[in-house]
Amino acid sequence: MYSPKVIRSTMGAAFRMSMIAIENNVSDIKKMIGFFGSIPIFVATLEDSPAINKIKVSSPFGLIVGNESHGVSSSFKELDNSCLFHIPGSGTGDSLNVAVATGIALYELTGRCLLPKHI
Repeated sequence: MYSPKVIRSTMGAAFRMSMIAIENNVSDIKKMIGFFGSIPIFVATLEDSPAINKIKVSSPFGLIVGNESHGVSSSFKELDNSCLFHIPGSGTGDSLNVAVATGIALYELTGRCLLPKHI
């Protein structure tokens, strides 16, 4: 997370936020959840799950996305406080690039967290 390319791509934001390095396994995700308390973990899926614009969002939250060919492992989907979602699309495409999917998910999730409470 501190490679020169990553730091450049964040345009300095990496120095203004907390980052935690975790491995790609459920025990590390559970440690992160324990560190932050009972935060919701949003998990991107291609399966039958609610559309991202239909799920209830609170802050803070965790986000797990998988790659285009394998997706997210089932162990991440079975976390106690996981909330599965999909990004609706049109046409016949079967998946999004993980970076694009992450950008869309963060836009949707953080945008609704920042809305005034009366909306």
